[in-house]
Amino acid sequence: MKTAVIYARYSSDKQTEQSIEGQLYDCYNYAKQHGITVVHEYIDRAMTGKNDDRPAFQQMIKDSALHKWDNVLVWKLDRFARNTIDSAINRQALSRNGVRLLSVMESFGDDASGQMMTHIIEAINEYYSADLREKTIRGMRQSAMKAQTTGHIPLGYKVVDKKLVIDEDTRIIPETVFSKYAAGEKLTDIAEYLNAHGYRNRRGHPFTVNSFYNMLSNEKYIGIYKYDDIVIEGGIPQMIPNEVFEAVREKLIINRKRAAKNTAKADYYLSGKLYCGYCGEPMSGLSGKGRNGEKHYYYRCNGVQKKSGCHKKNENKYIIEDEVCRAARAAFEQMDKEETARTIHQLYLQELSLEHDPASLEKELADCIKQAENIVEAIAKTGGNQILYDRINELDERKQQLQSTLRVSKAMCDNVPSVEQIKVFIDDILATDINTTEGKKAIAEIMISKVYVYDDKLTVIFKDKDGKSVDIPLSEINSPPADCASSAEGSQAILSTNHREKV
Repeated sequence: MKTAVIYARYSSDKQTEQSIEGQLYDCYNYAKQHGITVVHEYIDRAMTGKNDDRPAFQQMIKDSALHKWDNVLVWKLDRFARNTIDSAINRQALSRNGVRLLSVMESFGDDASGQMMTHIIEAINEYYSADLREKTIRGMRQSAMKAQTTGHIPLGYKVVDKKLVIDEDTRIIPETVFSKYAAGEKLTDIAEYLNAHGYRNRRGHPFTVNSFYNMLSNEKYIGIYKYDDIVIEGGIPQMIPNEVFEAVREKLIINRKRAAKNTAKADYYLSGKLYCGYCGEPMSGLSGKGRNGEKHYYYRCNGVQKKSGCHKKNENKYIIEDEVCRAARAAFEQMDKEETARTIHQLYLQELSLEHDPASLEKELADCIKQAENIVEAIAKTGGNQILYDRINELDERKQQLQSTLRVSKAMCDNVPSVEQIKVFIDDILATDINTTEGKKAIAEIMISKVYVYDDKLTVIFKDKDGKSVDIPLSEINSPPADCASSAEGSQAILSTNHREKV
């Protein structure tokens, strides 16, 4: 039995519960049509998709590790995320836990071309999100110049005439948190104290340690209004004395340094993609300390770990990740952008023609409505019977299903990215700064299927139409590999629907 959870989100006060209900209806309809049993719903209300700092979303990612369901259903990919890197990282987390992400309105399959189309949709969603931000930022800056509220309302304040004022009913909460933390009390004890006295956060939930970090560093409490590069001293009524705020700031700095020293971890984002070239076993991220106490991060062959006889050397985490991403980028730079964009666009159209036909759905819907009207007329003439009443109920349910499916199909057709939009996406990849961790993550997620690592070379597995892999010796990483010199080959390596590992 296929199982799934639904993730739904709406962004702001401009959207309503109707948005959530509409998303849920279409997701349940999709699940029914595809034989999927929905076991749970995760819903974030009035939460942005620009980042993944959303309670229900984070709980869903965490719960995916329990292996109690197989899929996550979303209405559209922009409900999951509008930030391409966040989306890639979180989809990879789901994938590691054996969970698929399914978009009701943007489903293109699990093969290489489908994955590429998913990435393009995400990039376009992020582009339009950024475009919308540019269109609204002028008005936000005008409000900021007047010290009017433009976003989050800190606990202990409320909005009157578009400005923050102290809320006498809740100011005791931040005042208590600041005074107790400055006096040396632990955040866990402060949370217990507030909860025991019946205080709750803005969502009506009990306080946790995480409730306080943003509060304790928020300069609004000492009367400083900030928006982007606009800073207005005294733009907000001051609630916390300066000396208390400074004492808290010093304690936060000390505690964060201590925590960073004790809990620093490396992000092994090639895990699941890196394999030993000699024995074929996955390579896992590990760390250890050298003789001088300095910490080292590396990938080790699981065959070596199991003492199976493999003698593959450990690979320095940072060197191997840099080499792999530069190799992938070198292959991408060799493709014909125009040809690739047109190929992807045609794949969209082919997929739509096979799975989505609004014209036939509209015809079926019209027939359903006509049948219902005929039965209503029959009931009006004869007084009706149980058979007619049952039939009218069946037709009504079918009509709702067809309307939902038609809505999905039309949205799919309306959301086909143009060749120019796809070329913008390709330009974004080429503009990705692979000298940053975020850039390397994005390249690895979008372009790389597998990497076989030998002591003297890499074999990077792209999705090549002819089933060919691309050998890229370590010494040639900084120059385009010979196998990638053909623009057609480079395009196929990215867009094919299957690949074969080189043995």
